[in-house]
Amino acid sequence: MIKIGLLGHGVVGSGVAEILLQNADVVAASAGQGVAIAKILDLRDFSGLSYSKLFTKEADDVLLNAEVDVIVECMGGKEPARTFALKALDAGKSFVTSNKALIAAHGEELIALARRKNVHILYEGSTGGGIPLIHPIRHCLGANRLTRVVGCFFCGDVSRVDYNGVPVYRIVHGLSGGRVVPAVFI
Repeated sequence: MIKIGLLGHGVVGSGVAEILLQNADVVAASAGQGVAIAKILDLRDFSGLSYSKLFTKEADDVLLNAEVDVIVECMGGKEPARTFALKALDAGKSFVTSNKALIAAHGEELIALARRKNVHILYEGSTGGGIPLIHPIRHCLGANRLTRVVGCFFCGDVSRVDYNGVPVYRIVHGLSGGRVVPAVFI
């Protein structure tokens, strides 16, 4: 049985909890063993939920819990997500996140710690809006010598992104012949 510690019970976290609770048999079949939530960290009150006994307001109840094998971070932002990730990895727990900000700012640090601790850090959901990129590069293109990956990745407010001091929206506007280009295509 794999025991999950869930960080956050907002839109993403509650969706993860719902899938793990309602589709336990499907998840177990896919994982090759049972998967259950051991603890959920959230500062809000969820006393009306059938699984309210799983909630805690103390991070260490999840991060340092001997029952927990894998931490699933659903909080977003750089902090306290980074601090929690470092603590979980240092405690020998694998870590799963879709947090773009966390991976963009601290991915190298977290990956290095995971390697030193011989645990996994999975962040596929933080790339390309959940389009599988990491797995194919690692497992399907292993015989290839990739020296770089080039693409157009964007997350956030395009008006704040710049390239060599020039706002990206101005570059795109110029390349598009002056047409308005929706941010979704950038």
